[in-house]
Amino acid sequence: MIQRLKDWYTAAKQDRAARTRNAELVRSLDRSEVSHFVVHPDARAQWYGNSYGGFYAVPPQNRGEAVVYSVGIGQDISFDRAFHRAWGCRIHGFDPTPKSKRWFERQSEVDFMDFHAIGLGTYTGTATFHLPESEKATSGSLNASVQSTLTRPIEVQLSTLKDLMKQLGHTRLDVLKIDIEGAEYEVLPALLADGIEIDQILIEFHDRWVQGIPSKEVHEALVAAGYWLVAHSAHYEEFTYLKADRAIS
Repeated sequence: MIQRLKDWYTAAKQDRAARTRNAELVRSLDRSEVSHFVVHPDARAQWYGNSYGGFYAVPPQNRGEAVVYSVGIGQDISFDRAFHRAWGCRIHGFDPTPKSKRWFERQSEVDFMDFHAIGLGTYTGTATFHLPESEKATSGSLNASVQSTLTRPIEVQLSTLKDLMKQLGHTRLDVLKIDIEGAEYEVLPALLADGIEIDQILIEFHDRWVQGIPSKEVHEALVAAGYWLVAHSAHYEEFTYLKADRAIS
């Protein structure tokens, strides 16, 4: 009970901080840096989850039988809970961070979700994963250069999306949610090149951590692969891409 109260307090604190941070990002937004994000608004898109870990998504075609992969859960599964409650589908969560695994194991009412202590990468095998210098923080990254505070390297298991799906017996995905702290710029083009059938892709871009605007190249790759950007957060960090044949123009 004490741990649940601690987790509730942490989640509430994260959400309050996220609302403040997001409002600041909106006020400081440079529109020229996001002009490449051409949006095809879809009225079906709704926000699932809290201000800290939520995303827009459209209803899955297969509803309760939808195959949903949530990659990079940290200590927030508000999106996963909300999406499951809305559509009844099972969620597969992936995160190689030891702290994330320990946190998930303490949670109650998570029988709708399978946790896999593995990271999404451009190859299958072991890799160096960089944790924050503060043990109070959770989110690490495969790319140490995205934050100067990522100073604690550990070895983790990675897998390509193609190999993960083969292992779990899936041939297509209804929803792929990715929040992998700066590794998305290499991982997304790689999985697109594999030609995996994915209905919608939800992605958090971390341009704020890197030089230039690397999201532009990934956005163009998604468009070339037949995806439309149908929704994004007001502060331009969470993006929802839907296969064009399912999008409402």
